[in-house]
Amino acid sequence: MTHSPISGSGTKSINVGIPGMGGSGWSALLEDAQCLGKPIIASDLEVHQEQNPPMASYFPVGDSKGLASEIEKLWSSKPMGYDEMAEKNGLARQIERGKDFAHRFISIAWGIAQDYEK
Repeated sequence: MTHSPISGSGTKSINVGIPGMGGSGWSALLEDAQCLGKPIIASDLEVHQEQNPPMASYFPVGDSKGLASEIEKLWSSKPMGYDEMAEKNGLARQIERGKDFAHRFISIAWGIAQDYEK
């Protein structure tokens, strides 16, 4: 995860915030944030919810009070500081997701190759 702009500062953070406004696709930042095992506060874009990160909460796009409310709830309910086990679990989850993706991709590619040869 060294390529990620959040990898250095993210390990010492309490949470990761991704207040997207829309207009983009799959969020690489959200995927990277999951590796940190941190709670994620993201705007309620459909694409963010599709990614289904564990420990995520959402707020309406452009709603600063909604964002503030999610931050307040998180900070009052979670222990502060670095959680090595949560980060290890987050990274392990991402490795498994990567393997699952690779298996699905290979299966699809193999099926297409088989159909092409018929």
